[in-house]
Amino acid sequence: MTRNFAPKIEPINRVMVSSKVGNDSVLEESNSKAVFKLHKAFKEIVNSNGETTFGLTNLEEKIVKAADGFVFLPIPKEIKQLRAPERREFFREMFKAASLFVGVQTKDPNLRLNPQHDESPLKPIVLVNHEGCWDPFRELVNHMHELGTITQKPETIVKFVKNIDEAISLLKTAHQEKVLPQPHHDNGSKISRADEIPLSSTSVERKKPDFNVCVFCSASTKNKDLINMSETLGEEIAKQDWGLISGLGKTGMMGGVVRGAAKVVQEEGKGWVGGSNLPRIIAMEGLPEYYDKMWAREDIYTRMQVMIEQSQAFMIMPGGMGTVQELMALLLLKHAHDGEANYPMRDDNFANKPIIVVNKELSLPDGKKAKFWQPLVEMAEKFGFYNAAQNKGDMIVVDTVEEAMEKLKEWHSKKSHKIEQRRTANGDAAQAL
Repeated sequence: MTRNFAPKIEPINRVMVSSKVGNDSVLEESNSKAVFKLHKAFKEIVNSNGETTFGLTNLEEKIVKAADGFVFLPIPKEIKQLRAPERREFFREMFKAASLFVGVQTKDPNLRLNPQHDESPLKPIVLVNHEGCWDPFRELVNHMHELGTITQKPETIVKFVKNIDEAISLLKTAHQEKVLPQPHHDNGSKISRADEIPLSSTSVERKKPDFNVCVFCSASTKNKDLINMSETLGEEIAKQDWGLISGLGKTGMMGGVVRGAAKVVQEEGKGWVGGSNLPRIIAMEGLPEYYDKMWAREDIYTRMQVMIEQSQAFMIMPGGMGTVQELMALLLLKHAHDGEANYPMRDDNFANKPIIVVNKELSLPDGKKAKFWQPLVEMAEKFGFYNAAQNKGDMIVVDTVEEAMEKLKEWHSKKSHKIEQRRTANGDAAQAL
């Protein structure tokens, strides 16, 4: 009998540093000293902030694969005193930390020190939490953990340290970390590559509607009320004859919203179901029984990108860290190409794509009530994406799915009227010629 030996793991050589250290940073001096110490401790230091614009298409290559470990230096506690572009740059650091968190959750092999071995230690993700500057991130994850949409506590995936010396010590010993056996979540899927994913579950080709709503939500929750709510939402979207776009998973709220829309498609011939998924997540969550179109991808970033490109509106339902990552990406993309007409958050017909956040009230384990997205809503306001007093900004916040659907109908009606006026004007002009 062949014995499986644990793989030999080399010490960390290449560390990615994520934070601003330029002249316009309020933390320039302390962060510069931290980077200097990292340069002395490791062979190569990579700055993750080389790009001036934000995009999703190459993040797997430029972030996940580019280093053996990740260090997030302190960010300012008083964000509101900074100019809007600076605030967005620090928000981008939050997005990167959330993305790596999701990568670990979804078992990205490129986040192991040896991608070829399941028993390899993970690449360390270290947050230098000077004076509690990263506490809002930790509190957000803990909040969702209490509400049941994240199974892990934040400390099980990312490491919070007080200073750069603690971070270096942790990075130096990460390759020696003992790896506990992980539960095997495999639904029997034989899919190992994106090109093996069925592009449709039906032989009948149906036209994608002009208006499609992307729903980001939890794929892991077992809360029956939330799953039933998402199923009702899927039905309501399809009954408007709109398309539903999602991550096309079979479990949790994601499975519910797809089932709801698919039911209307099959029984009434209205609506449409599409989305994107990747092999390792299909192995964990399965594929729904019905969908019209699949955009198969190999990583979570390009999966998110195609879902955003193919949608005209977004609804953020209760979810886990993946949903946090998706909302953060939407907010950043709203400003990724300011002044340009053609970018993912703008549609030729429906103009700027709305983001509607369903901040539903749920019960905590101690019986108290809490609005699901309140920590993230407050974070979005702190970083300048949202004005709570006016409920305006880059997103709209509502309490219920019913309110969210009313907002979508109102917005769709207004835009559809303008589209019809434009078509009529173009038709009259053509006849005049």
